Amino acid sequence: MTLRASEVVALKVENIHLGTPSYMNVYGKGAKTRQIPIPSFLENELKTYMTKHHLDEPLKRNNLLFVNNKGESFTRFGIFKMVRKYAVIAHQINPDLVPANLSPMVLDTLGNSLSKPEDRLDLH
Repeated sequence: MTLRASEVVALKVENIHLGTPSYMNVYGKGAKTRQIPIPSFLENELKTYMTKHHLDEPLKRNNLLFVNNKGESFTRFGIFKMVRKYAVIAHQINPDLVPANLSPMVLDTLGNSLSKPEDRLDLH
């Protein structure tokens, strides 16, 4: 399952179907719709997230699934910043966790971040 950042920021609660089977309707490039299965581990996380943020209420079906702390839509750049942040942390914990096929921009960031001792995560 792969989603573009623009597809993630556009997801609405109504696009998520939890049940048997669980899937999401994703609207992407060229006005194409894809139906993507939701793995069981992600289904449980989505249920918890939606309950925590009261998105399981009927009047919230048209709400965006993911919003920032101001209640606004994320931007593609905001998603990139989060991926970069957690990729750096994951790489510091275990370099094998970060796939080698990440975008050159992310890999460049990893290289720059990990070369500065003050930015390294101290786990001890």
